[in-house]
Amino acid sequence: MVRLPALFALLVMTLFGLVAVSPEAEARRLGGGGSFGGKSAFSTPYKRAAKPVRTPRQQQAAQQNQTVRQGYAQRGGLMGMLGGLAIGGLLGALFFGGAFENLNLLDILVFGGIAFMLFKLLGARAARSVPAADGGGYATSGAPGGGAAAGGGSGFDSSDWFRRGTAGDVTSPGSAPDAEFDARSDASALELPPDFDAEAFLAGARHAYRDLQRAWDQRDRDTLRALATPSMYRELDERLADLPDDNRTDVLKVEAELLEVIDLDDLFEATVLFDALLREERGERPQQVREVWHFTRPREAARPTWFLDGIQQLED
Repeated sequence: MVRLPALFALLVMTLFGLVAVSPEAEARRLGGGGSFGGKSAFSTPYKRAAKPVRTPRQQQAAQQNQTVRQGYAQRGGLMGMLGGLAIGGLLGALFFGGAFENLNLLDILVFGGIAFMLFKLLGARAARSVPAADGGGYATSGAPGGGAAAGGGSGFDSSDWFRRGTAGDVTSPGSAPDAEFDARSDASALELPPDFDAEAFLAGARHAYRDLQRAWDQRDRDTLRALATPSMYRELDERLADLPDDNRTDVLKVEAELLEVIDLDDLFEATVLFDALLREERGERPQQVREVWHFTRPREAARPTWFLDGIQQLED
């Protein structure tokens, strides 16, 4: 008969064995599913800021206001002037009262002329504000790289990160293309640095996600060192020790959402939310993985090279 102390010792040893092997069995993708990086803040899960929610009445009023403004903007000639006059009359009624009292034909012509000049002035200003196409960063067709000037452009450095293909060649062995997984970031709602091409940046970020996963599986320390900050590489190098020899991460699909871009005087920091479909074990069903990656680029960099500086899991 087995004595109780011996049975208890056997149970404790079994539990310790399970704890010891579980990280190797589960932690297979880049970084092993943890939160870490060049800043202490990266060691905790990322919590997204709640967006302000409009009430139904506010949403309805905003939609009606947008419809009215678009209607007046599309009308030309006399109808456009009358629309501007009507808006001016409403503003006058709000602030001064009696905006349309004792109006005569000359007043109408004067107000209409002022409204017409304002429409022309605003239209010319909007036309001047449209930026020209940026040749920097990662080219969307043809050879990678667009010959970015020193310190300019916002894409990843194609000479290092995309030396194996063009922007359209973003697949890796055992993975499916991302035709239906486009960037979801509403860049117009973000405060971006001047000349920051969000679309080109996110295209490079998706490619970077695949290349880094591949380098991780292959224990390619040279590639990891070239694409990460020194502090981030040290973290990755330590975690590679627990990686199985036959590790393979199939990136089936990946989305990238730009969360923010911060100007830190000497460098820029871009935060990207990746929503990917990964297979970390052969024969298992793919699983959804959502992580926040942080990239940095020195302000005075000769080329628009971005380096991985941190990975955070997304807080539930």
